[in-house]
Amino acid sequence: MEPEKVYELIKVVTANDFNICKRNLWEIMKITNSLLIDRSIEKNYFETERQQSSDLLLQRVLMYGASIYNLTDGVSYAVKNHTIPKIYDPFSMKVLLRGLLESYLTLYHINFSDTEMENDIRYKIWVQYSLAQRGKMSFLFLSEDDTKNLNNEKEYVQTLISEIKSSEFFVRLDQKKQEKFLNLINRDWKLGFNQKSFNRFSWQQLIDNTGINKILFSDVYNFLSWFSHSTFLSITQLKDFYQNELQIEETKSVIKETSIFIALACTDLIKIDTELKNQYFKLPQSEKDLINSYNYVYRGEKYTIEDIRNVRK
Repeated sequence: MEPEKVYELIKVVTANDFNICKRNLWEIMKITNSLLIDRSIEKNYFETERQQSSDLLLQRVLMYGASIYNLTDGVSYAVKNHTIPKIYDPFSMKVLLRGLLESYLTLYHINFSDTEMENDIRYKIWVQYSLAQRGKMSFLFLSEDDTKNLNNEKEYVQTLISEIKSSEFFVRLDQKKQEKFLNLINRDWKLGFNQKSFNRFSWQQLIDNTGINKILFSDVYNFLSWFSHSTFLSITQLKDFYQNELQIEETKSVIKETSIFIALACTDLIKIDTELKNQYFKLPQSEKDLINSYNYVYRGEKYTIEDIRNVRK
């Protein structure tokens, strides 16, 4: 591809114009949704449970994205005897963006360790943690079927723990680390292994692990979390946003980041799902270029599916 064309693509995915940002979000959602639908038509089953869960995580990313997009024109208030124009609501959008980001980071974490064997263990840790948390809940009323399903889940959790304990990653830990690890998986799933130990990742570390530009996305998760909690800081931001007319800029920022994370999530799933990759190669070149441009700009060329600099016109 000619350098001028590459430059134009980079300008598109880094644009600060509100309408261009909004159009980019719509386009990247449309492409990703179409890929998933076409994949399901071509092959509506998955080789593994992890593959299906990854597909569902990308669907969840898109659901968050659609909700964010629907807020881009502002929201209306129900009032009596007053007329209040639509206002931009970057607070709700940032809460949705945090949910989107968590879904994407989970997808990456369970699929992109150094080995498939560790991917499998990471997935089992994630599943057993999730099901174990539900098993701890107290339900006032449960049907007979619900009770049976809950008991089956508890048995499945024990099966997963047994499989985790028999893995070579766990076996090579010394006894103290094994005990620590088994206690830890009751409280967290964001774990990975190294030579003779294991790592517990923060959400920000999971972001860094995706290869995304650390300068641009440093502390992004903590920043988004401020909008999800009723801290004094969040209330101060609410006041400042509207007093200083920052709500449009913040809304635009959310739109841009939503487009980035959807494009990255789409790319990553394409790389590990053969059927999805087959659908990707059927896309018009302009749509493939858009997906790859986001990765090229925000992660680097090694994360693209195709090098946009070498694609023929």
